[in-house]
Amino acid sequence: MKRVLLVLLLFIAQSLFATDIIETRQNQEYKGKILKRADKGLVIRTVEGSAMVIPLENIARIWRGNKLLDFTTGQSYFVEKKHPYLPFSILGIACAAYSVNRFQEYSRIQKRADQESQQAGVTPGTQNTHSSSTPLAAGIVSGLLSAGSFYVALRPLEVRVPTGKISISAAPSGVNVSFRF
Repeated sequence: MKRVLLVLLLFIAQSLFATDIIETRQNQEYKGKILKRADKGLVIRTVEGSAMVIPLENIARIWRGNKLLDFTTGQSYFVEKKHPYLPFSILGIACAAYSVNRFQEYSRIQKRADQESQQAGVTPGTQNTHSSSTPLAAGIVSGLLSAGSFYVALRPLEVRVPTGKISISAAPSGVNVSFRF
């Protein structure tokens, strides 16, 4: 009984707090809930609490959850976001560990070179430490590879499945746009 009540509460909360994202042709984005269709456009209540009317000819896209209405193409879509490259995070972890190892090796070589230069009576840091550049370069390259693989792994892939055309009908008073969410 508790599970049924919890599921019911989640559905009610989702419908109460669901926000639509309206994108205009001027690349403005409004977040809120569509209240009704007025003569000149859509009446929305933004998340800040103000109500406004957006003309239909200015609307480019409407997002509601995983549904998209694209008025530029006249198509409605079901949008699914996936993370198919998540296994690349394992490569990122391995590259990060190797990078840390290479930077530690570089630090050990530098300390050893400084100790040898102090024993020889030379100012530390003035001798040629060409052998320490290889671990430093490997650490930098593997660090960049680690960052790149994490970027690829965590970036979602968006798949749009077309569900049909947005129906537009003519009426004596003007053009009516009907859509279902």
